[in-house]
Amino acid sequence: MHHRALLDLISNLVHEGSANEQQIFLLGFSQTCALNFRFAFTYTDKLRGVIGICGGLPGDWETSEVYQPTEADVLYLSGTRDEFYPPSRVGDYAERLRLRARDVEMKSYDAGHEFVPPMRDDVRAWLIKHC
Repeated sequence: MHHRALLDLISNLVHEGSANEQQIFLLGFSQTCALNFRFAFTYTDKLRGVIGICGGLPGDWETSEVYQPTEADVLYLSGTRDEFYPPSRVGDYAERLRLRARDVEMKSYDAGHEFVPPMRDDVRAWLIKHC
């Protein structure tokens, strides 16, 4: 259902001229990270980039044959005090994402399970750099 909703949204936004189909980015916080990664690595030609904040990878990341390499870039942001996705859990995410993503940037912040202002600044800068 999530994939169909995103495909329809992207199609509608491009069709009405509100979005450039070469510049589509997804941002996910917490649980939506895995959903967006599933989409990005399944529909490998739909996105320019994916931003994940304090969330996880799909549980079947290593075993699913559905996920394929993509030219989409990935920015992953985490908090050093995140009780759900602590450094011990996300420490290898950059390496794991690089198995299928062209470019992966990972940053850690003095934060809990939250989207703090320094993260916003880095997301803004990353988007500008990748547009």
